[in-house]
Amino acid sequence: LPEIALTPQIANIFKKRFNISTYLLFFTLLIMCIIVFRKISIFFILTLIVSTFTYINYYIKLPIDISPVIFLGLVFSRDIGIFGAIMFIIASGIIPMVLAGGSFDHTTLFYLTLIILINYASLFFLKLPFLYIAFSLIILHHVIAFFGSISFGTPKHKEMINLIVKIFVDSFYILTFSEFIFYLMR
Repeated sequence: LPEIALTPQIANIFKKRFNISTYLLFFTLLIMCIIVFRKISIFFILTLIVSTFTYINYYIKLPIDISPVIFLGLVFSRDIGIFGAIMFIIASGIIPMVLAGGSFDHTTLFYLTLIILINYASLFFLKLPFLYIAFSLIILHHVIAFFGSISFGTPKHKEMINLIVKIFVDSFYILTFSEFIFYLMR
């Protein structure tokens, strides 16, 4: 059989077509997975988005954590269960924080335990409307976190501002995105 010598121009054409076809195949498979495995796909997509957001938040050292980890944790604990919520909290809250230079110490363990307990508590109220439960549990979470932060030595005035901002930010997430995310998950 004769060998076919490829000129650099022809090789580049095949390379570009292969790259384009690879991307097309990837996005086709992604869309098929989203259609077939909707909840799992939405879970992974939101985990990726929130973990990136959390990483940037800690990398640039914002004084207040404005990531939607608590809000989406409550959504996932209601929709896919507590273990999915715990996986989400660790993958989108703890790991990106540590990768961005944060430390996993006793305060992190306190906040991790608190958010897991809040998500677990939400399971007792599945028959009630999500908005009421989410608002109540988020306020409870932030008030307990407020007293925890003060006991760890954070100044009261800084924590009071943090408390108010976090409640407003999480309320914004609840009011803006909860219906849409529950729609996507069904």
